[in-house]
Amino acid sequence: MSGDRELVGPHDTMLQAPWEQGRANLAGYQYSIFTRSALWDCLEPPRPGWPGGSVGNVQQDLGAQPASPADAAAWRRAGSPRSWKAWYDYTVRVSATAGPREPLPSKEGWTTEETYTGLPTSPARLKAVFLAHPAWFGNNTGSPDEVLSDDALAVMWGPASPAVSAAAYRVLASLPGVKMKPDVQDPAGQSGTAVWFSEPGPVLSLTIIDPATGILLDTEDVAQRPVAHAPAGTVLDYTLLVSGGWTNSTPPSR
Repeated sequence: MSGDRELVGPHDTMLQAPWEQGRANLAGYQYSIFTRSALWDCLEPPRPGWPGGSVGNVQQDLGAQPASPADAAAWRRAGSPRSWKAWYDYTVRVSATAGPREPLPSKEGWTTEETYTGLPTSPARLKAVFLAHPAWFGNNTGSPDEVLSDDALAVMWGPASPAVSAAAYRVLASLPGVKMKPDVQDPAGQSGTAVWFSEPGPVLSLTIIDPATGILLDTEDVAQRPVAHAPAGTVLDYTLLVSGGWTNSTPPSR
């Protein structure tokens, strides 16, 4: 489940925020909304004649609502609109109400024997794989530490074995500047240990992990200081792993 804080300006049109890619435009800002969506994603492992991939994907928009009581008051002053024009495409309208579930195309090759089932369980060897193949996981072209942190987190999202996941955690823990804080709640109220790297910008990216199971609960971007009408500590976007497990059927599309 994902959520995004969006800024609304004149004529029920969303504004591009500074934490989005590109140049921000905050002229005429009125209030903020939070949009939510859900994704059911089934992954099949590789087998002869099939490289593995996502199958039976289903997506659903869960609607949008004002981000805070103050935003709700401003939304009512603006006429209580039930949809908004998207800043990235004015022909797209974001609705306040949930939409239907929509099947998505399958993606062959999302997982391969090389990227998941064949990963080494040694942290040193896993580091070498990440640095040699940065495009396998996050298509990352940043510094070596950024490649290692992004790829280690990508493995935690994916269908890796416990031994590979443990090696990925050790890779993450070995990086300079990593910080952690226990007993942090994600937007769904799940409690875990937050892990992040010190960043100089206005937005901090962190990951919340269940220390009892090692399961990744949430990734989110949080305002480190006031930015675009959001006070410090405001969650700007998040992705929750609500549940996961083995299944013999694909998600229902209705």
